[in-house]
Amino acid sequence: MGRPSSTERLVCVVLAVVAVLSPLYIDRRPVVVVVDSDDEEDGVVAALWLPALLIVLILAINVTCFMDRRVVSDLAREYPVIRIRDRGADANPFDKYVKKKKLEPLETYVPAVLLTQDQFRDLEKSLEFEKPRYDESRSLLRSGPASSLRINIRAVAQYASSSGQGKAASDAVDECLRALEDLDSLLLQASRNNPSASVDVMRRKISVALGALDNLLQTVPSAVLDKGKAIADAYRTPADDYEMGNATELDPRLKQLQDIL
Repeated sequence: MGRPSSTERLVCVVLAVVAVLSPLYIDRRPVVVVVDSDDEEDGVVAALWLPALLIVLILAINVTCFMDRRVVSDLAREYPVIRIRDRGADANPFDKYVKKKKLEPLETYVPAVLLTQDQFRDLEKSLEFEKPRYDESRSLLRSGPASSLRINIRAVAQYASSSGQGKAASDAVDECLRALEDLDSLLLQASRNNPSASVDVMRRKISVALGALDNLLQTVPSAVLDKGKAIADAYRTPADDYEMGNATELDPRLKQLQDIL
């Protein structure tokens, strides 16, 4: 129920004041008349008639205001909900994953995902040390390509959804993110010397995340995936080491990749 507006409240207050004061101004002339009891009773009824009518009018106005507000409020609530539900039925399930802005080309996100896989493999190797630095290992999940992994894999998943592979991509994204959340929790516990945080479990979580990323990349068209691998290789390799013939083609993509990373 909507709250009454200031105008409605003012009108109601004015009418209420009129209803209260009106009996004081009805037939104020002093008249001394000797009447019998029946005439006196009729006079009392006549004197009460106008205030009673005003009270009825006040109640009618208030009920009308209440009903108008209620009807408008109900309509305002009902029809937007219907429109939202209709849009939601046709909406892309990955809309909640990606910010409402125009996506970069798919080949821009693929190299970042490939480089993140390399970063996870480096993280796995760091756990082989006799005394792993868990705090440093944990920071690897928040630096470099991994820092933008959520955005990148959700963008890839949205492209997959538009090509009819949304279910597989969605499952891969969810599996990867769950594994990384578990890994982050294990690394935090290990940095606090919690003996329940097992290195073997950490490695399994990394393997799950890598496998999920592989499954996600399987939804990428082969031509785009090959181009993404070439860009990732160029990013790993010093500029002098890759052929100049590919440099012109790769440089714009490398710039986009650097912007994302």
